[in-house]
Amino acid sequence: MIIMRKIWDIENDIDRITDQMHAVVDEETGEITDESLFDAFAKQLDEANIEKHDKLINVGLVIKNNQAEIDARKAVIQQQERKIRSLTTNNDWLKTQYLGTRLGEGVSIDDPRVKISWRKSERVELYVDAEQLPSDFRRIKIEADKTAIKNCIKAGGEVQGAGLVQNQNLIIK
Repeated sequence: MIIMRKIWDIENDIDRITDQMHAVVDEETGEITDESLFDAFAKQLDEANIEKHDKLINVGLVIKNNQAEIDARKAVIQQQERKIRSLTTNNDWLKTQYLGTRLGEGVSIDDPRVKISWRKSERVELYVDAEQLPSDFRRIKIEADKTAIKNCIKAGGEVQGAGLVQNQNLIIK
């Protein structure tokens, strides 16, 4: 049976083995006081480092597989969204161009399989751009222009309330 150890347990073992190796080395002369014990610790250290390396590779593979599944699921979602848009467009066309023009306004059909009728509704239609409307009838969305802020700071300027942060991004291929 293979025991899956946690990375921090492996790292703790590496630290412990390293300390044990230092214990069999004379601090003043740097000589190894017990060759066989030192060799046994070195072998354990090599095994622990290999185990850590394998663990990191396995975690990277899990991330890579998860990303592949995420990408596949996104593709399915995009395909479903395209199908939804197509069906919606088709329904809109059938309602407006087919039933709407052939049924006649105010006329209804009541069948056990389907009921087709009209309902009154209201909507606002704009005849000008939103910028031309009075301010009471406009919404203004304010957001930071991060590209301009970054360019300003990189050019040596300062932006109060913002700063440039360096990141290290992990890449898994």
